[in-house]
Amino acid sequence: MARKKFIRWDHLDRLHIYTLITDHDHPIRDPELILDHLKQARSTWKACKKKCSSICQKFLEERAAFFASKLRCSEEKALCAILKSEESKKVYST
Repeated sequence: MARKKFIRWDHLDRLHIYTLITDHDHPIRDPELILDHLKQARSTWKACKKKCSSICQKFLEERAAFFASKLRCSEEKALCAILKSEESKKVYST
């Protein structure tokens, strides 16, 4: 039996918006242009990855300071407890 293919136009529209490729560049199949766009995307991704780790560390430090004041212990102990609970969540979810 032949399967009908359903095109999800809303999904394609969202991809078109989020890829930041202009309508002029879209039909171009030049490998150099494609590699240039790929390099830009990778550099943006690497910058976001670096920023993400610093934001996560800042959040953990703020949370440790809050728990240290709440539980009347040092920030190091609070941070250690938070990291231990985060690690157990990662192990349990995988």
